[in-house]
Amino acid sequence: MYKKFNSISEISNNAIIFKHSNACPTSFRAKEEVDKIAKNNDVNIIIVQENRKLSNEIEEHYKIKHESPQIIIIKSGKVIGKLNHFDIKEEEINKILTKSD
Repeated sequence: MYKKFNSISEISNNAIIFKHSNACPTSFRAKEEVDKIAKNNDVNIIIVQENRKLSNEIEEHYKIKHESPQIIIIKSGKVIGKLNHFDIKEEEINKILTKSD
C-alpha cells in the first residue's frame, strides 16, 4: 500500500521510500515494479514535483544523493539499500528486504 507523507518525522525506523516523478517515463516503469512490492508492504511515496522540499530533506538526513526514480530501504533507522532508475526491479527490492531480516 502506498502512503503519502509530508515530513521526515513521519518515516518509521523501518521504511520503504519511493521517490517518483510524474514527468519521467523511467519513473513510471519503476513504479510498475514498486507496485508489486506495495501489494504486501507499506511504501512511502514522494511525488517529487509536489514535495521537492521533503525529497531534499531525505537526501540530507540519510546522506543519499537525490535521484528520481529512487527507492530507499531503511531498517532500524539506517539505510540498508537503495536503487535508482532502471535498477528498480521487484526482485532487486526483494533481495534488499530479505537480506535485512
